[in-house]
Amino acid sequence: MEALKESYKRNNHACFARILHPLHIYSALKDDKTKKYPLDLYTIEFQKRGLPHCHMLLWVSAKDRIKIASDVDNYITAELPDPVNEPDLYNTITTCMIHGPCGPLNQKAACMKEGKCKKHFPKPFLDATFFDTDGYVRYKHSSTAHHTTQFGQIVDNGYVVPYNKRLCSRFRTHINVEYCGWSMLIKYLFKYISKGADCVKCTIQKQGNADVASSSVSTAAHERATNHDCRPINEVHNYLDGRYICPHEAAWRILDFHIHHRYPPVQVLTVHEENMQQLVFNGDSSIPEVLSNSYASTTTLLGWFESSSRDPQGHDLTYLDYPKNYKWDKSKAATWATASQLRSLFCHLLLLCEVSNPFLLWNTACDRMKDDYLHSLSAEVPDKAVTSMAGIVEQQLLHDLDDMLRSAVPSKSMRDFGLPVPSVDVTGVLRNRLLLEEMSYDKERLRKQHSDLLPKLNRHQRLVYNNVISSIENNKQVLIFVYGHGGTGKTFLWTTILSYLRSMGKIALAVAAFGIASLLLPFGTTAHSRFKLPIDLNNKKSCDIKKRTFLGDLLQRTTLILWGEAPMSDRRCFEYLDCSCRDVLDCDKKPFGGISVLLGGDFRQTLPVALIDFVYGDDTLNQSTAVGLFTSLQSMEQVQGQKKEKKTEHTGA
Repeated sequence: MEALKESYKRNNHACFARILHPLHIYSALKDDKTKKYPLDLYTIEFQKRGLPHCHMLLWVSAKDRIKIASDVDNYITAELPDPVNEPDLYNTITTCMIHGPCGPLNQKAACMKEGKCKKHFPKPFLDATFFDTDGYVRYKHSSTAHHTTQFGQIVDNGYVVPYNKRLCSRFRTHINVEYCGWSMLIKYLFKYISKGADCVKCTIQKQGNADVASSSVSTAAHERATNHDCRPINEVHNYLDGRYICPHEAAWRILDFHIHHRYPPVQVLTVHEENMQQLVFNGDSSIPEVLSNSYASTTTLLGWFESSSRDPQGHDLTYLDYPKNYKWDKSKAATWATASQLRSLFCHLLLLCEVSNPFLLWNTACDRMKDDYLHSLSAEVPDKAVTSMAGIVEQQLLHDLDDMLRSAVPSKSMRDFGLPVPSVDVTGVLRNRLLLEEMSYDKERLRKQHSDLLPKLNRHQRLVYNNVISSIENNKQVLIFVYGHGGTGKTFLWTTILSYLRSMGKIALAVAAFGIASLLLPFGTTAHSRFKLPIDLNNKKSCDIKKRTFLGDLLQRTTLILWGEAPMSDRRCFEYLDCSCRDVLDCDKKPFGGISVLLGGDFRQTLPVALIDFVYGDDTLNQSTAVGLFTSLQSMEQVQGQKKEKKTEHTGA
């Protein structure tokens, strides 16, 4: 049972972190109503094999400042307490507040250097406390007081670390209390508590062969073995800048306890000449972006000028006294925090603060909370305008904020605060590059393009257009093959249909049998590339499309597949795509999983190329079972007025 208790003490680091939090010391100090501490500062340091170590500075009010040296004894003691009258305190001091022993009692102590203690112990005996010429306090160490035994040595007051009786009695641990009454000492303490973690330089290498150094080996053999084991050391290659985190520090950070704390906050008041203030900006920002950011050039001095011109009540205050009555607000955290930090702050404000107008807060912070989304989009889809993806980005922002609110305790949502609710259709779009490419078109430009092209359609084109658009708008599947030779306006018709569907936010995939034909389609690609069709059609029975993949999600959202120059493709390409769509969309009863398909081309352009063992025509589109699924075959006629819309005269479109 005792072993289990010891194991619990060693492994329960979270419990130690809560017990040793500095707030407990603050509460103990605030219990003394006669003293006030207007300023405080602390930092937490973690020993490599010990517990959290807190360095704390406290400022007392002017009326409570120590005027004479004898007043120090009321707060700080450097002597052993009376073991009879104060047995608990005596046990704490002898256990936790004794240095060493070192010096004459132990010359091999770790603090000894050149025969002297680095901490200057033992301290000389003094009958009274006084201030020396350098401003340091020399505490009282009586020679006739009590003694104790440490490691078989009799220890006197010269080895006692200064402490406060009330704090040590309450917490029963090591709490060193010192008096600082000199500005140079304050500067040293600030530097000490802000120095950061200690660094160590070490080397990790494999253990050498013990037999090599054996005395039984001859000198020549020993030299050969030694030379054989010598390897060049690459210090640059072996260098590693690492960081050690002990279990207590890990628990401290998991519990989100502060490593540094100061009160009150300090505001630096800048002074500069006109247009000579410092600017802080990201390294990848351009000069126009930096100059256009009004927040980057705003300083406390300019803010003071503006506030004084607007509010006459502060005219009697100097620049130094102005922060006592006014608060400096530089658009809060939005000028320096990252977008992810702003999203976290936004949710914390909604959950923990009583925001009177959440919708106003949303409108103010919305643009700054999605900066990282826009940056990632510009990198993922460089050939498209980021402004065209504003709706997708805003929906993704709403989705992430809603997830953060729902993960809180108690669980909330955007709807609970009267804010916009994320759309289910846009969830996860930013994580799927294929969806991004198909949903980030400039809809306004496409609407204008569609309005220009639609009146130019002839009666045959209009018949196909009306059939396709009406079926899609009525949520009906349409399967059409548009037959026409080169010059009949198929590309013109494809562009009109694609511009309409994409301007409405629908996904229409434009593919072709070969690369040159795909270049004629707006954002077109080859069928093999888009649908992962196998190169060798003899060994596969479907496309390489799986559920819950980027391409699978794209097909689930697809409204129309437009396949140009379809007769140039092997019939198995359509059959494999039909099989894959049925599987991915979980729809076996409808061809292509219910997706509308629009094919086009000219059978007279099909080249009679086939293996000798096969009969010509068996692998063509008109021999495929998929053709029988199409409900309508349309013929086109030669078009003269639309040639200017074509990019070449002999495209086969």
